[in-house]
Amino acid sequence: INQSGSGYTVTNSTISNNTMISVGQGLILSTGSSLTNSKIENNWFDLTGAGANADGIYLGGTAQNNLIIRGNRIIGATRYGINFPATASDMVVQDNVISGSTSSGIIWQAAGANWKVTGNYVYSNGGWGMDMSGAPTVVQFVGNKGRNNSSGDFSFASTTFDTSGRDYIGQISGYNGIATVAGGIPVEYAQINATAQTAAITTTTLYAVPASGAGQYRVSWNAKVTTAATTGAG
Repeated sequence: INQSGSGYTVTNSTISNNTMISVGQGLILSTGSSLTNSKIENNWFDLTGAGANADGIYLGGTAQNNLIIRGNRIIGATRYGINFPATASDMVVQDNVISGSTSSGIIWQAAGANWKVTGNYVYSNGGWGMDMSGAPTVVQFVGNKGRNNSSGDFSFASTTFDTSGRDYIGQISGYNGIATVAGGIPVEYAQINATAQTAAITTTTLYAVPASGAGQYRVSWNAKVTTAATTGAG
C-alpha cells in the first residue's frame, strides 16, 4: 500500500484486514501526501526477506493527524515496524504486535502532541522495542510490553508524559537488554525539602501510602545546614 507520490490526500478512511506476506513494504505515506481522521487496523504485514529499509507502516507525509493505528501484526521489517519520521498529533497507537524488525519496533523521530500509546507488544527487535527519540509531548503510555529487544524495551529521551493525575506508564519489563523483576524499575513518589528552619520540626508526612500501595519502600535522606545557628544555639 504505497502513497509515495506527492499530492495524495486521504481522510475519513479505514485501511484494515489486509494480509501481505513477503512484500517489499507495508503501508507507506511519503512527503507531500496526507492521511487524517482515519484508521489503520487489523492488518498483517510479514516483511521477512524484504529488501533493505522496509518498514511495516511508514507515516512520513506532510500531514498525519487524528489516526488510530490499532491491532496490526508486523513481522520482519528490515528497518522499523512502525515509523513516525514526521510530526504527527492526536494519534492512537494501540494493541499492535511487532517483532523481528532489524531496528526498533516503533520509532518516533519527530515531535508531535497528544498521543495515546497503549497495549502494544514489541519483542525480538534489533533496536529498541519503542524509541521516542523525537520527544513527542503529552503522551499517555500504559500497558505496553517489551521483551528481548536488542537495545532495550523502551527509550523515552525527553518525551513529555500526560501527568494529569493518572499513571500512564506501565511496568518496564526490561532495561538495557536485561529483564527486570518485581516492580520493574525504582520510582520516586515523594520528597520533602525542609529549608530555612528556625525551630524544631514537627512530624511531617513524607508519603501517604494508599491502600493499594502496601509494601516496602526505600527512604533516602541527607542533611545540610541552610540556616546559620544563632548565638547560644545547641
